[in-house]
Amino acid sequence: MRPLRLELAGFTSFRDATVVDFDGAELFALTGPTGAGKSSLVDAMCFALYGSIPRLDRRAVAPIISLGRLEARIRFDFAVSDTTYTALRIVARTKAGGATTKEARLEQAGVPLAGTADEVTTVVSALLGLDFEQFTRCVVLPQGEFARFLHAAPKDRRQLLIALLGHEVYAVVQGLADGRAKRAKDLRAVHDVELARLADATPEAIAAADAALAALDELTTAIDASQPRLDELLTQGREEAGTTKQARGAADALAALVIPDGVDTIAERQRAGRAGVADAENVLEAAIAADDAADDAVRRLGDRQPLDDADAAHRALPEARALVDWLLDETATAERGARRAAETAEGGAAAVDAARRSIEELQRAHAAHTLAEALRTGEHCPVCEQLVTTVPTLQPLGPLEQARTHLAQTEATAQAAEVDKARADQAVARLQGQLAGAHRRVAELTKAMGEHVDGVALGASLAAFDSAASALAAARQAAKQATARLKEATTAEQAAMRAATQAWAAFDAARDTVTAGGPPPTDRSDLAFAWRELVAWAGVSAQTQRARAETIEAHVEGLRAEYREMVETLVAHGRGVGVGVGSGDPQRLRIEAAGAHAAAAQRLERLRLDATRRGELAEIVESLVTGERTARALHGHLRSDQFPQWLLDEAVAGLTAAATGRLHELSGGQFSLTAEPSGDFSVVDHRNADERRSARTLSGGETFLASLALALALADQIASLSSRGSATLESLFLDEGFGTLDAETLDTVAAAIEELGARGRVVGLVTHVAELAQRVPVRFEVTRSSTGATVTKVVT
Repeated sequence: MRPLRLELAGFTSFRDATVVDFDGAELFALTGPTGAGKSSLVDAMCFALYGSIPRLDRRAVAPIISLGRLEARIRFDFAVSDTTYTALRIVARTKAGGATTKEARLEQAGVPLAGTADEVTTVVSALLGLDFEQFTRCVVLPQGEFARFLHAAPKDRRQLLIALLGHEVYAVVQGLADGRAKRAKDLRAVHDVELARLADATPEAIAAADAALAALDELTTAIDASQPRLDELLTQGREEAGTTKQARGAADALAALVIPDGVDTIAERQRAGRAGVADAENVLEAAIAADDAADDAVRRLGDRQPLDDADAAHRALPEARALVDWLLDETATAERGARRAAETAEGGAAAVDAARRSIEELQRAHAAHTLAEALRTGEHCPVCEQLVTTVPTLQPLGPLEQARTHLAQTEATAQAAEVDKARADQAVARLQGQLAGAHRRVAELTKAMGEHVDGVALGASLAAFDSAASALAAARQAAKQATARLKEATTAEQAAMRAATQAWAAFDAARDTVTAGGPPPTDRSDLAFAWRELVAWAGVSAQTQRARAETIEAHVEGLRAEYREMVETLVAHGRGVGVGVGSGDPQRLRIEAAGAHAAAAQRLERLRLDATRRGELAEIVESLVTGERTARALHGHLRSDQFPQWLLDEAVAGLTAAATGRLHELSGGQFSLTAEPSGDFSVVDHRNADERRSARTLSGGETFLASLALALALADQIASLSSRGSATLESLFLDEGFGTLDAETLDTVAAAIEELGARGRVVGLVTHVAELAQRVPVRFEVTRSSTGATVTKVVT
């Protein structure tokens, strides 16, 4: 894995968007004051790849979000061999105060390879050949972790190497070998049970089954050969039995023919019906002739309506004339009353005029009194036009008051006279209108009488009309009665005809039941004769049919005997080969034989298949035995104290040899590293008479050099030591304080790191030692302010 570009925002101390471009940085340093955020850049690369950082719990993501920010965003472009990938993770705060990975994806040239946090981690582990723990042990060496491998207990170092080098695969293989051995044993036991079940699949059993099948073939052939004749016997027997049944049925039907009751009276009823219809038709014809004559007489008299109108006028004219006379008298009386009322009204009007003139004269004589009566307080006087303040008190004038009273009485009398006059005039007008109407009525009645002024002659004409109408009504009643009689006679005739039709239908139906016997021809003119002739023929034919039925029954019995004999022969053959039925039914025997044949064929086939399976199982069991032995042998070889331990010893020896060269160089030839049989590391102090002592006795600076030598050796050789051989260690990040080294040692360490970078591996240092940083060609200077950390790339 080679870093190409890192973008982060809201990540730990990097609150704002920050970009780190690793282009051209084969050997670089992340430098800056303590706490500036140098290690956070390495943490960001780890988090982009694996979703975790070494300093936190694997499940904790909330602490990486910058204080005051809602989310952290990390994008990391990196290369594996010659292929470029992009890893992106976005972590957002939750309402509960925690955080969750909102988005995660891994892409290669824009093509998505993973779309969730777990998927990204899984695909990255496969691409690099390292999981998170292995990555942080041999690619990223965090602060405080350098001496872990050097000082670890042998057991812990062994577990670390197993995880780092992938040797846990041998434990997995051992478990798989043990499981395979157990499965082989269990499967062999299952096959042994199946072999026991197949023990009867022997050549002898197969031969016996083959012979039984051949015997059943012979039985089936015999049944099939006999079946046509058996079917013929059954068919012929059924047909002749049916013929016998038909013959006996025909004989019974013939014997059942008898002449029905009432056949002799049918013809007489038809003759009587025809005679009754003829008599009724004659009576109806005479009644129709009488009706026509009476109708002609009525038509000759002409229209009766003018006579009826004249008769009505004769009857109403006296009353109309009497009304005219009465109205004349009443009108004259009303006219006299109207004249008197007019005279009275004229006298009343004259009296009113006189009373009014009398009042006017009195008012002129007493003008002042009259004016004073009109005055009102607050109004102006009509004479002096002064405002009236007080109305003078007046004494009533007796004559004037009397005159006014007389005027009122006179006016009331005159008004009553006018009302009486109007009423009298209305009465006269009404009576005059009624009189005019009465005169018109008399004229109309006179006109209605026309030429029939003579009442006696008019009465005689009306009597003639009444006589002709009575004669017509009587003729029509007689025609109606004659029509009803004809209807009754026709109904009786039709009933007789229906009875004859039904009787012939009954005859035809009875004859149809015996048509097959060839009855004699029928004379349709005499029903009784036809019945007698048919019944006589039926008696003779019934005896003939009974004799025919007895002959056929004898032949059917012979067919049945032959059928029984053939079936008994087949049943005996079937019992001989183990097939038998109690009913002796050949069809049932054929079904039983077919079933037995199918079962025998199935048994033969099963035996043959079982024999084949038995041979196959024998080979499988032999193979399982061999496989079980091999798996158990492999399980024994892969015990932890055998092959895996040898591999670990070889790995430790190889790492120790490589680390010794590095340490010898870093320490100026003072120290060499060796592995003790106990599993601990020791150092050889060449400046102290090659004294061998535990690595735990080294000082802090010496411990750093020894740990760095082991780390560099492990980084160089991890690919060759890994059991999978897939670890891709193109980069190394050293996050450790180099401040404990003196200038000479620091120079040596720097030279070693430069040499490591010159071999094509990307090497990144995290340090605040300026002297070391100045020797690195590319520096990323990290500074921190109140707003967060920033990165500046410096190339020398």
